[in-house]
Amino acid sequence: MERLVAVFSLVMSLYWAYTGWNEYGFWENRGPGAGFIPVLAGIFTAALSAYIIYRSEKLDWNTLKLPAFYPALAVFAGLLSMNIIGLVAFTFILTTAWLKFMARYTLRRSCLIGLGMTCFVFLVFELWLDVPLPAGILGI
Repeated sequence: MERLVAVFSLVMSLYWAYTGWNEYGFWENRGPGAGFIPVLAGIFTAALSAYIIYRSEKLDWNTLKLPAFYPALAVFAGLLSMNIIGLVAFTFILTTAWLKFMARYTLRRSCLIGLGMTCFVFLVFELWLDVPLPAGILGI
């Protein structure tokens, strides 16, 4: 399962890096462009995914269970609901739910970390890089 997730992550990270470099611009006007973070994150994720593929064992298809697909299902649900709730709200919901149900953190700790992650995403993309994030019906 580890190898399958790593291959999917490798493909997605290369897409992030390509899109960030070609579509959004890596460096513009003597400063980082809108594609700066996606390129760096894509390269970093691709390197880690390649390392995991290299060191992982051969995939045993009999060991695949539904919980292994929860991350992909959560991202797919987020993509479908992005125009309704917005990226900032979805970041909070996904982070909090993931920490509460998958990592078994307390609700208070999950909410605090989710709030911190959401603030970080908002501050970096909306304020620092001035990248418009998808806003939902609430406008956030």
